[in-house]
Amino acid sequence: MPSTYALTRNLMPYKAVRIEVLDDEGAPVFARAANGEPEEPVVASGFIMWESPTLYLYTCWHVVTGIPIIEPVRLPGALHPQRPMKLRVSMQSSAMRDEHLVPVDGSHRFAIDLYDTTFDPPMPRWEEDERVEPNLALAAEPFWHDAVRIPLYVPPASLQELTLDDLWTNHIAPGDDLLVVGYPYGYSAAKVTPTPIALKRHVAAIAGEGARQQILIDGGGAPGMSGGPVFCESADRLYLYGIYTGAIFPDAAEGVIPERTTALGTVCPLRPLLPNFKFARPIFFNPIAHSSSHSTDVPLSVH
Repeated sequence: MPSTYALTRNLMPYKAVRIEVLDDEGAPVFARAANGEPEEPVVASGFIMWESPTLYLYTCWHVVTGIPIIEPVRLPGALHPQRPMKLRVSMQSSAMRDEHLVPVDGSHRFAIDLYDTTFDPPMPRWEEDERVEPNLALAAEPFWHDAVRIPLYVPPASLQELTLDDLWTNHIAPGDDLLVVGYPYGYSAAKVTPTPIALKRHVAAIAGEGARQQILIDGGGAPGMSGGPVFCESADRLYLYGIYTGAIFPDAAEGVIPERTTALGTVCPLRPLLPNFKFARPIFFNPIAHSSSHSTDVPLSVH
């Protein structure tokens, strides 16, 4: 019989889900071409967490908006044809065995809408951390962290979800081991069954600016891993620490495309964020004035 440690270490990475970004017609959204390279469909990573009484999909703000976090943006507003409008989520199928929900062969997929179109203009369905300082011009710009969560409406027993009991609640320090899990460039280790990739990294620095909290790790993940879960290890168990949010290049001059070999990764710790998640609405937004028939019980389309 495998040890509890071996079981959790093997099962935890399967908590990562593969995300495809779609437009309003359900077609792939393509990333801007860089250096003359062909455009490619936008893919990302994420994870699902049960926070009673709601099930949430977690990923990055820049994934659901299609906008780099450093660029100012006015949301909500007119919908651009290539703005992300839906997400297609894929994960390994699961089954109950010996009182454990374990991954099995096959794929479980569903699609979710990013905007509630009962409003005019359409309103984001995701939640992001609340702004510390209101900004009317940039009402839904993330002020601190590149992370969002989206309510889901599917039976929780059918998914490989995390729970609040899986959260890491202690401090970490430079040199500590971390596991970054996701789908680099959308790649899965198995073609038929979504199988995420786990990269071992170490804490390089604890960074913070005002209320903003993030850590640096000693190497970035690949594009497509944004939004994936980051685990830390303690007492023969893996715990969810945060969300992988991307890479920075400290040796690059402004406006110069850096080499990937010098990248550091960025991770947003999840526990301090949870009390601050609010629906992405302008602070002057009045839902009654926008729609009298609005319902937050938006069904999920399952494929």
